[in-house]
Amino acid sequence: MATSTTQLGHTASSGYWGNSKVICDVKVWLLADQIGVECEVKCHIFDFDESYCSIMTTTIVSQKPKFNQCLDC
Repeated sequence: MATSTTQLGHTASSGYWGNSKVICDVKVWLLADQIGVECEVKCHIFDFDESYCSIMTTTIVSQKPKFNQCLDC
């Protein structure tokens, strides 16, 4: 029996970290057991000299999943 997930939301946010512009793309799924969420975060950091660097992380947030907990980049 495969474990299924339900996508809760998808958002993109942008801001500044020091002098670098950061754009974050976040997708959130509700786990099949409904006790946590899985977050996929892609952050692009634009710097003066660097074109961009991409960061991908996947985390599990258990106990009272909140969408805001995924927006920590």
